[in-house]
Amino acid sequence: KSNEWEAGILGIACARLVEEFKRPTVLFARTDDGELRGSARSIPQVNIFELLCSLSEYFTGFGGHAQAAGISMNEDKFDDFVKAANKYLLETHEKLDFTHEISCEMELPFDMDFLSFAKELELMEPTGYQNPRPTFLVKAQGLRFDRIGFSQHVKYVAKNIELMGFSKFAPCLSAKTGRVDFEISLGINAFQNRESAQGIIQTLQFEDVDIDDDEAIRMNLHQLDCEGSANLAQTTAEKAEEWLKEPFGTAIVCFSHEEYDNVCKASEKIKSLPVLIATPRCLNPENCVVLCPADCFDFSFFNRVIVAGHPLCEGYLAKLQKESNEIYSLGDCSPKPISVSKDVLRKVYKEIVNVSRRTPKMASPHKMYAMVCSGYKTSESTFMLALKIFDQVGTVRINDKGFVEVSAKSVNLDDSIAYRNVSKA
Repeated sequence: KSNEWEAGILGIACARLVEEFKRPTVLFARTDDGELRGSARSIPQVNIFELLCSLSEYFTGFGGHAQAAGISMNEDKFDDFVKAANKYLLETHEKLDFTHEISCEMELPFDMDFLSFAKELELMEPTGYQNPRPTFLVKAQGLRFDRIGFSQHVKYVAKNIELMGFSKFAPCLSAKTGRVDFEISLGINAFQNRESAQGIIQTLQFEDVDIDDDEAIRMNLHQLDCEGSANLAQTTAEKAEEWLKEPFGTAIVCFSHEEYDNVCKASEKIKSLPVLIATPRCLNPENCVVLCPADCFDFSFFNRVIVAGHPLCEGYLAKLQKESNEIYSLGDCSPKPISVSKDVLRKVYKEIVNVSRRTPKMASPHKMYAMVCSGYKTSESTFMLALKIFDQVGTVRINDKGFVEVSAKSVNLDDSIAYRNVSKA
């Protein structure tokens, strides 16, 4: 509840929270006369109108249907309503009702005529409560997504469909080798009098994990921005399996494909968990494996975090320890720093200077890497590490439009926190 929220946006905000948390949501705005007026949205498993009917003594008025409602109540009833609603849900629903699963109308073969099908779907418009917008399951392997500029958005273009992933750069990066289940909504994109089918990725789940070491290092480079020391309590695979009997609250963290394979060998329960690869956030604390977590991944929603691998530096363990409610190590989780030499950094910098003179604006970091490799061959993880170090000391900057700014000033590499965290080859 808040007196700062606009009543007109509560329904939209509720819907977003339901999508993120997989929970029924009620938001209230405080009116000038002190009354609370709110909107409610729900998941398919919970009839929100039945819930409100069972708790009607708390309201001055309410109305709606199974998935949405409007409510008015006196503020002094708010706390009791929250307790009563939580009690009702615990007594009437299984915990598994609140776990996420891909729920689609049907599976579509990846080689189908998506455009014709999308045109047929338009006949179902408008979509809404009793006629929800359908989503579809598409299974694919080896899709190479292109990053849209320097944003976190990606797209994959085929003859029969264009797939768009908003804020899904890192997870979709891993789709180039593994088998992935995509949940998509389907529409039509019209550009320059040409129509094409467009699928918007809602969620994606990996059927298998297949990322190489260089890719894993690239995903983990943000760890080098952390400093500090950590002291993690040890746990065992048996204790982890005991915690995993509950569907919520435990996150297993690994940093490479090999580490994931090892922890799966130690525990069949862990092997059965969904895998989130480089996912930027997960607000529903369903048990999962988080492989190469993004820098903004929020572990505070979980009861406990179990580290089952080696980060790039101890500072990242310190960050996890600070952000987690409880944190444990499963086996050895000592840091394994990557190495880079000043000579390699010097050569990468020289090629960046040459490239920026020819092409001052870059389409994407990957395209810039390809251009640098034409003059000096190095791994993509080393190139991205060099860019991070150069940015931190101020010798190379790339703005959000892709323009490269290069400085010839003399710098001290130790001014870069990332450089301080790597092993000097």
